[in-house]
Amino acid sequence: MSDFRSRLSSFQAAMGNATQQQASRKRSSIHTATNSNTEKSTLEDSINNLWRKTQIQKSLALASPSRITGTTMDDKNQSKIHVAICAVIVSTLPHEDIWRSWLMHDSPNSSASIYIHAKTPSAIQNDSWLKSKLIPVSHDPNWNDIKIVQAMLSLIQFALKEKDTTHIMFVTESCIPIAPLESLASL
Repeated sequence: MSDFRSRLSSFQAAMGNATQQQASRKRSSIHTATNSNTEKSTLEDSINNLWRKTQIQKSLALASPSRITGTTMDDKNQSKIHVAICAVIVSTLPHEDIWRSWLMHDSPNSSASIYIHAKTPSAIQNDSWLKSKLIPVSHDPNWNDIKIVQAMLSLIQFALKEKDTTHIMFVTESCIPIAPLESLASL
């Protein structure tokens, strides 16, 4: 999560300078400048542009080291991804057997866990696999309701408590996995 935050701050810093540069250009077009002011402004714009490009390149290098170094997921030094699957359901997961099977096929480069928010958790059998994956809160969302967002945020909160989580994927009860878990690691 800290990698994401550092990438986000680098991106925001780079984009902030781009916005400042545009504002600076607007200001300089409004005011007439002497040759020395124009040269100074051009130099400042060049420096800001160079700095912005450097920040974006650093951000891209952090985001995908394989593009710069030419490495692939087959390399032993590549970090393992862990996908937190966040499901928003009413009271059943019709394709539970498919999800259970899919989750059992970890690979050396990938693993997954599932977190489920149910609108009516009381309707789920106490001894079921599904009940063991429920988060302990329910926002009782209705169709097209802001409480769905609250449910999704609660799922994220519980998913990020697991230190290994590197990716989050949202699904509904009607979704099924169509690719093996290990294929996610190569994306």
